[in-house]
This record gives sequence, structure tokens and C-alpha cells, in this order.
Amino acid sequence: MPAWNCGVSGVVFFIALFTIPQSSRFLISKNSLEDALGVIRMMGSENPHGELEEVRLSMDRERTEKVVPLLTRSLSLPLFLAVSIAIFNQVSGINTIFYYSKSMFVAAGMSRMSGSSQSIYRDC
Repeated sequence: MPAWNCGVSGVVFFIALFTIPQSSRFLISKNSLEDALGVIRMMGSENPHGELEEVRLSMDRERTEKVVPLLTRSLSLPLFLAVSIAIFNQVSGINTIFYYSKSMFVAAGMSRMSGSSQSIYRDC
């Protein structure tokens, strides 16, 4: 893909961003119930008033639920393992293998293989 194409698609997506309606949850949190109902109708809901009430109830439940902090002693081991695996994945260079796998298969003399066959051999 040419470099200019990335810039053009970025501009198109930026312009399209202004056509996206605001979230019904955001509008309910700002007490704009009529606007939220309009957004729910625009999304094609069969029962917009029921869905509006359902969103309001879920937001009320979220306010009353207890929030568990992430950095507690009971979550320290799972959090350490998750971060360690993510770091190892980035440091290991496996993304480079995935990116250049087609070139490596061509260099190995397997140029007539389909892309799906290459991914099967690569992942085994």
C-alpha cells in the first residue's frame, strides 16, 4: 500500500468521526434523556424506552457496586504473570517472524504455497 494511501484513509476516517452519534450512555449521564432515546431509536431498537431504562438501571448498578483496586496483594501474582508474558512476547521478536514469514518461506523454496498453508506450517 502506498504511503499516501495511509494519509488519505486517515483523513477520511477523521472526517467520518464527526458523523458518529454520541453514546446513549454518555447522553444519559449528562441527563439528556430525549437525545439518548433518539440515539437508541437511530440504532434500530425495537423497544427504545425499555432499552433506555435498562441502560439507566445498569448505570445505577455500576455506581453502587464496590470497586476492587487492581494493585492488591491477592492480584499481584496474576498481574505480574500477565505483564511478564506481554513483555516476553514483545521482546522475543515473534512479531518479526509473523511479518517476514512469507519472505522466509519464499527463500526456503516454498514460493508456490498459499498463504493459508504457510500459516499452518508456521503455527505448528
